[in-house]
Amino acid sequence: STVAAAAVEAAQRACKTEGKAARPFGAARPDSGTGGQAPDTTPGVELYRGEREWNDMFQRLREYRKEHGDCLVPLYCPEDVPLGLWVDRQRVEIKKIFQGKRATLKWEQFLSLERLGFKFGLRGH
Repeated sequence: STVAAAAVEAAQRACKTEGKAARPFGAARPDSGTGGQAPDTTPGVELYRGEREWNDMFQRLREYRKEHGDCLVPLYCPEDVPLGLWVDRQRVEIKKIFQGKRATLKWEQFLSLERLGFKFGLRGH
């Protein structure tokens, strides 16, 4: 998709300006103890706490989309305040990627959001 391609290009530009070798965003750092490989997310493999929490919130977003027809969760969503704050945080993370800054959003997570119809350019909706 065009958003995914733009995110990859932004990450590659940031690496070039810093003189670092480009690696796909979301991939593990070579010194992270995973041998340069992204953590395994195969069913049955223990997820990191942050990944588990992310997956739980993503499931809540899927339920919201099923009920409302979109992923436009208001920042202070009366029916689910934590979801509204989480959605806003995802937009902050993708903005960091486009700015060439370090972000916690992983490539697989980005793609999952995009496939769900998540709009990255909105803040505080």
